[in-house]
Amino acid sequence: ISEIAEAGLTTLPSALVKPPRIAALPISMECRLAHVFEVGASPHAIVVGEIVTWHVRDDLIARGRIDHARLRPLGRLAGDGYCRLGEFLEFKRPTWTGQPKTS
Repeated sequence: ISEIAEAGLTTLPSALVKPPRIAALPISMECRLAHVFEVGASPHAIVVGEIVTWHVRDDLIARGRIDHARLRPLGRLAGDGYCRLGEFLEFKRPTWTGQPKTS
């Protein structure tokens, strides 16, 4: 059974991978499998994918970046729990000069 069909979602073709993407998403990523790390007793694993392309809705871009206030991201918690971000903070990152510090 297709979970996408069961949920009544519409898809669009992907550009670089075979599976389609969900049309209603504001941002979607096409990924290729990079690694699978077995963890603990089977069948537990950590799956790592490589993002090969992004699809971002045009209205979410401001000054060449994703505008998080417009996106209003949703976070996944445990069980049936989800959360919304309530406050956005910005901190200037230090600029790396390319020269390692010596002691």
